[in-house]
Amino acid sequence: YKMRPMSTENKKLFIFDWGNVIVENIYCNEAIAKELGIPKDVFFEDYAWYSMPLLDGVLSTRAYWEHVSRRFNLPPIKEELFQKHFHPQVIDITARLVKALRASGKRVVGGTNTYAPHFVKLHAMGVHDLFDKVYASHDIGLSKPTDEFFKHILECEGYKGEEAFFIDDVEAYHRGAKNNGI
Repeated sequence: YKMRPMSTENKKLFIFDWGNVIVENIYCNEAIAKELGIPKDVFFEDYAWYSMPLLDGVLSTRAYWEHVSRRFNLPPIKEELFQKHFHPQVIDITARLVKALRASGKRVVGGTNTYAPHFVKLHAMGVHDLFDKVYASHDIGLSKPTDEFFKHILECEGYKGEEAFFIDDVEAYHRGAKNNGI
């Protein structure tokens, strides 16, 4: 993705994604597949059907692990594997940027697609403390790149799209932001 230079002087609201923007080392499905003894490609293919319902919070991770147990003929999975194998690390340069924006009087919020168990770990790490507020997909029932995700944030924050700036590492996620004037 090629960045275009632009001024953010007139921006009042900054929306930051978390994965690979605020924290790195976020992928855990390969380790989960290995622990469960499921070939990586087979696990990933099955998981693809459930990722959006998990992100939107309409499917609990407990229900997902029950599915995995049945689907792959495994004993009940009692551990929360999304949390066990999730080892994020804060990206210092973006954390400093968030702090600098807030110190300059800008409103800075998190807008992230995440699962509840990941969010619990990120919360324990203090990542949410970097932000004025956090909009996590599993909590609000909406995920990127939908227009509704961004519309929800703008409405809750009381800003117009042209007053906001969105930072994410996934180009496709910018579509919903652009559709809302961000």
